[in-house]
Amino acid sequence: MDQKTLDAVTKALDATITKVATEQLVWLSSGLSSGEVAADLHRSLRSINRLRTGGIPTYNAWDALFYLVWYQPSQINLAYTLARNTRQDKNPLQSGAGSLQVIDFGCGSLAMQFGLALAAADTLMEHGTLPQVAIISEDSSAPMRDIGLKLWVNFINEISDTQKHPDLESLRQVCEQMRFDSRIAASIHWLSALHVAYSETKDQVKVALDSRAESMGPDVILVSLHHRAPQELAYFPQNSGKYSSKEDIILKTQFNLRGTFEDTSEFRRKLYFEKIEGKLTSQDDQFMSNYLTTYTTQWTNPGSGARIMRYYALDDLPW
Repeated sequence: MDQKTLDAVTKALDATITKVATEQLVWLSSGLSSGEVAADLHRSLRSINRLRTGGIPTYNAWDALFYLVWYQPSQINLAYTLARNTRQDKNPLQSGAGSLQVIDFGCGSLAMQFGLALAAADTLMEHGTLPQVAIISEDSSAPMRDIGLKLWVNFINEISDTQKHPDLESLRQVCEQMRFDSRIAASIHWLSALHVAYSETKDQVKVALDSRAESMGPDVILVSLHHRAPQELAYFPQNSGKYSSKEDIILKTQFNLRGTFEDTSEFRRKLYFEKIEGKLTSQDDQFMSNYLTTYTTQWTNPGSGARIMRYYALDDLPW
């Protein structure tokens, strides 16, 4: 992605995240006192903070708001980086030929959907061709998936303004042609599970992913978890003899996209000063202030990194 396009994508996504987050906050705050809002925000941020130590957030509607304004850009960046760097012979977005079906397990707020769209736009610009791309997104948290859908719809509306975003024509074409929650007769199939690794749910996740792998026979299985997480949390296929595996540690400097989300960062700052400051204990207030005002939202947040497991189907084994 060239710098002009990246700047345009960042600007459009920044505006969209801020719009959706603002609407989500208004909806969640309706009928609550200022003290109740501050308490709910604090409770939710403590929940999301569990991600730093490998714990599982509640992933309710308040959690979805915080996830959106902090983790969403870096997760899209991870998905985009994987889509750009997965092996060419099993990646229509690298070759510019064929078609791609993705089942995204634990989709969260649709980071893989966004990442695939950005990668496909690169394919169109580089090859002049656009492989058919279809994605099925699955997640047990309805609030996370719902906020992802709101973000997608508003993002499409944002980039549809050709005068405001003249450099995003390829992305507009991709978003018009991508298919969602449907299957196509694709030449290549991926199964993705990005950051769904928790010790508490490891066994359940393996059963679910084994079932999907058995039914679809994916050409590629993409798995990610925090780069400091133990490898044993990563999913591995039940029929591992059908795959060759490749493990990588991708750190902040190795993600493909760079840039700051100024509007989203300002939303987070205002959230603290307008909704939280002076309404909690000093310790809780400091915790909220550190999170909301110290750092800016970026394509790569402080400490960004991922352990990546790629499983490639061996060509000499029929499905």
